[in-house]
Amino acid sequence: MKIEAFLFDVYADHTGMVLWVIDNQGKNYCLHQNWGPTLYLKINEQDKKNYLLFCKLYKNQVNISKTKKYDVYKGWQEVRAIKIKSPFKLKQITKFIKDQLPYSAFWQGNLDAAEMYLFEKQIFSLALCEFKINDQNEIQEIILQDDRGKTDYDIPPLKIMKIKMGGRKADPRQALPSDLEIEYEGQVMVLEKDEPFQIIENLNRLLENYDPDIILTRFGDSYIIPRLYKFCEQNKLNLHLNRDQSKNIDFGREFSYFSYGRILHRAGVVSLYGRVHIDQRNSFLYNESNLEGIFELARLSSLPLQKMARTSIGTAMSSMEYVTAFKNNIMIPTLKQEPEDFKSGEAHLLSDKGGLVFMPKVGFHENIVELDFASMYPTIMVKFNISPETINCSCCPDAPTVPEIGYRLCQKKIGIIPATLKPVLEKRAHYKKMQKLSKNTDEYNKYYLRQSALKWILVTCFGYLGYKNARFGKIDAHEAVTAFG
Repeated sequence: MKIEAFLFDVYADHTGMVLWVIDNQGKNYCLHQNWGPTLYLKINEQDKKNYLLFCKLYKNQVNISKTKKYDVYKGWQEVRAIKIKSPFKLKQITKFIKDQLPYSAFWQGNLDAAEMYLFEKQIFSLALCEFKINDQNEIQEIILQDDRGKTDYDIPPLKIMKIKMGGRKADPRQALPSDLEIEYEGQVMVLEKDEPFQIIENLNRLLENYDPDIILTRFGDSYIIPRLYKFCEQNKLNLHLNRDQSKNIDFGREFSYFSYGRILHRAGVVSLYGRVHIDQRNSFLYNESNLEGIFELARLSSLPLQKMARTSIGTAMSSMEYVTAFKNNIMIPTLKQEPEDFKSGEAHLLSDKGGLVFMPKVGFHENIVELDFASMYPTIMVKFNISPETINCSCCPDAPTVPEIGYRLCQKKIGIIPATLKPVLEKRAHYKKMQKLSKNTDEYNKYYLRQSALKWILVTCFGYLGYKNARFGKIDAHEAVTAFG
């Protein structure tokens, strides 16, 4: 049997991956594929004893074989491929390797099962695919009928339900608990707070009858869903927010962080299975570029839709680099391994000074012209092939050098960073062009929101190149960009 549908949600179970797909008529299907993640390990002699212990402890849970894989900094490596039979064991095995084999080179250990699956299969959220399945809805083959580089892609007809607190003050931090307001297909239903059992019954009925794909909330993470769940738990009731009723709602960890002189708090993310939950108060990307921006970056990054809605732009940037790496059969280091090249004190002063800034003459001036470069730093990275592995490469000793600082840039292979950024620059330029040619407000907004999401990737990519924990980051590449700029 064949199903042509869009990939909507993906998550792990004991034997593989669960995929929820939606066809052009809006009908959803739950499919399954047997699959296990693969990690790569190069054993250091100091870890030999603990590696033998690992083999003994996990002999029934992994298959280990020797293979050759490419490391972006060290070239081809003889490694051990550790194929894990159950995705549920990925975190446990990754933790053991990190803790007990600290001297060994370790790749792919920073990815979760859903990301690794999408990277490996070279598919992505909202990709149109042909799924060949058997009578038990087990996937036999996936044929991609889409391209993440497309700008005129289709989106399946998604059903959206909005849930928020009713009343004029719909902020639970500033008002007493109020009624629950539910909106779908232009209809608004108010569930009164004085009838909590009736709220659960009516909400479950609406979820079953309307069967939304996306649930948009305000304060859903911090207040609405935790309160509903707690009430159901205390009264032994079921809450049908998950489309997959075999799974429990996933409550993420809340945390506080320090940013620009302020201590900020972020509520734990509430994630669903088979549906996508987005708290409009707890999603940076939704507030900046709405669903269109989330769809755009989810396609490019191969992150699950729900994770893309809640993650940082830096994580999306990393995932786009990982897509490029997997496509080129390159392993992803679990930890950043490439240190800054050695420099003299004089070289440090020369290279570590940022971009060139001209100081204007003090006074009143007329007929001033302002030049605004379109994505200048990302364009420099693409044009000059600036990437951690292309700086001072061993294959191009006579390559052209970076102005002033003298770093050589590889001429034989395209770096991971330029290969990742080039389609982003091209897509954003196209969307801005289509924005100007738009015939109506809806069309204009669609292209504006998409290019706005891509702008955030281009804004952060330069800083991320020098970020201390970026897997494909290096301060020398960061300095090369400012030398050109």
